Amino acid sequence: GASNDDLMPAVKEFNALKKAGIPPKKLLFALTRLSTLKEAEAIKEYLRDTNYSYTTNYLPEKTSYKQIQNEGKSITEVSYKSLQKQARQAPQEASENISKPELTPSDSRFTGRTKQLGLRVKPEFAKKLKILAAEEDCLLVEVLEKALECYEKHRTIK
Repeated sequence: GASNDDLMPAVKEFNALKKAGIPPKKLLFALTRLSTLKEAEAIKEYLRDTNYSYTTNYLPEKTSYKQIQNEGKSITEVSYKSLQKQARQAPQEASENISKPELTPSDSRFTGRTKQLGLRVKPEFAKKLKILAAEEDCLLVEVLEKALECYEKHRTIK
């Protein structure tokens, strides 16, 4: 599985590729050989801060994938249908990622895309947000959006 020790050099390499002129939309982290969904979520959380794309699905650590590669075949040629399906998702996501139009920051207001905010918060606040997001099964930004809605409603009542 991947750890921060694995991810930091990979992010540095992506930074070097970006600096060399490779468009970030052509760079995609494929999440592979992971043991659990929790491990995948931790990696996604780390990668969210990098602004690089990553596959939404992950390939689990499976002996079948290793065996098929030892035979000189692609992991999509594994005999189990469910593993074949998982193995085909990453290339499909990569293709879709590259096909997306590149937007400049000024384009975002016309396309409905979001703006990124670089916020620094206390660790306790970040922890509470993560807990709420997990409990509500939503993204951190959705927790903040709901909180803002509540705040605005409360202000108009006074």
